[in-house]
Amino acid sequence: MTRALVWHWKISMVSVLAVGLIAGLTLGIQSLTGKSSEVLAAELASNSPEVQDALGGEGVEVLEVEVRDDIALVTCTRSETGEVVCVRVDLEKKEVIEVTPHVSPSDDEVPDLDGETLKTTTDKLSYALGEEVTIEITNISPETITGGGVYYFVYDLEGNWVAGNGLFLAFELEPGDGLPSLIWNQTDKDGKQVDSGTYIIQGKAGDYSDATLISIS
Repeated sequence: MTRALVWHWKISMVSVLAVGLIAGLTLGIQSLTGKSSEVLAAELASNSPEVQDALGGEGVEVLEVEVRDDIALVTCTRSETGEVVCVRVDLEKKEVIEVTPHVSPSDDEVPDLDGETLKTTTDKLSYALGEEVTIEITNISPETITGGGVYYFVYDLEGNWVAGNGLFLAFELEPGDGLPSLIWNQTDKDGKQVDSGTYIIQGKAGDYSDATLISIS
């Protein structure tokens, strides 16, 4: 009887240890996989000659890493220059596939109102003062486009930058697909309500852009 109990106890302990070991290995692998993907992406981006050239030298700092399947989007900067780039990394091939400069508005330049790749539209053409403006950006080209960074910028008719915002994220758009809506609350870059008038709304996705006109009264 005692031998049977001891044998049963040994079998139970082995089973518990085996289950615990499998569970621990599973959780450990999952944790390691997620972490190692981010670490690998950060290392590949910060050590990339293309990224260092874009930022003007070594000493690249990683601000953020976003992993989607086998592609990572890494936001990098360099304190000496203050420049920011968005880096697309192929984790499977372990290589940098695209470096996109952080988008900044251009002063005194009227945006192109006839984009060949993107179409920028708003939910209305005319708005009351203080009314939110919903901005849609759509791929109108016959090809899939990819990149990093989705933004909107607002200009007056003289080309002066009024406001802007966006998301520093990776995108892949099939023909006809659109990006998440962006909202402008009619405040300028200082947080003040803009005056009545006509404004240019520019949508940008990576290297592509398009613009449209709206009226505020």
